[in-house]
Amino acid sequence: MVATGIIGTPMALAAETPVELLKPVTDSVSQLIQIKDDSSLSGFAKDEKELEARLNIVKDVLKLSTDEIAKLQERLKRLPLFDDKSREKILKTEYQKSLDDFSIYYADVSKKLDNVKTNDDAKELAEDLKNYRDTTYNPEIKKIANFTILFYAADIVKTGKARLNKISEDISRLEKLGYLKTGVFADKLKKAKTLLDDADKLQQEAAAIILAVPKEADETVATVTEQATGATNTTTDEIKIVEEPKDPGDLTSQSLKNVKDTYDIFLQIGKDLKKYLGLK
Repeated sequence: MVATGIIGTPMALAAETPVELLKPVTDSVSQLIQIKDDSSLSGFAKDEKELEARLNIVKDVLKLSTDEIAKLQERLKRLPLFDDKSREKILKTEYQKSLDDFSIYYADVSKKLDNVKTNDDAKELAEDLKNYRDTTYNPEIKKIANFTILFYAADIVKTGKARLNKISEDISRLEKLGYLKTGVFADKLKKAKTLLDDADKLQQEAAAIILAVPKEADETVATVTEQATGATNTTTDEIKIVEEPKDPGDLTSQSLKNVKDTYDIFLQIGKDLKKYLGLK
């Protein structure tokens, strides 16, 4: 059913949008299904209710999309100032334009709703909207979301490292004063450091992918062919295995999970410290 497939699974909708924000769309889809399955309705009455339900789905998706665009536009505005010729500045400018283009497209679709008079018209509009989201909107939104979260995540990792240094210094001071047995927190501190170091590496790896300058198609083919065959004069037919590129969003998510796990260790250290020091 075209209407139920409009939403798609962009990164921002699938991973960031709370369930309650998706509820209007899912409710409208459920309503359409109920109407289509309602044997007590027929003829004009059924067509009229079905059309209303289809239009509600499109309206709900449009609102969800425009809200998503607005949030990403605000995130882009809050990013640090970049040098004019930097890769970050180039991407930020490109993504701002993409979001502006998306806003124009959805505003145009919204205007077309007034001309939808039949279920066939609604189906056609829904199909166009779904195709646009699948081929144009969703892939770009995922890139923009990854780009904006990159800098937030980098700050989180940096803050975590600063916190670890402070805790380590405080514990070292208490050990020297004789309030703590030397090395009592060594394992926990080591684990926290490993988690944060790995988080930093994951973040750098994600940044390298997100900020990479795209290669020309011919250059990409030549490079991959050369790596796969060990030769410089080969054809694409000689490529046997090309490693699937990593998803920078997954790398960033794992990085943030590492930081979360680190703060769990910090909390446990705090509880243990109170016990050792006889504090409540």
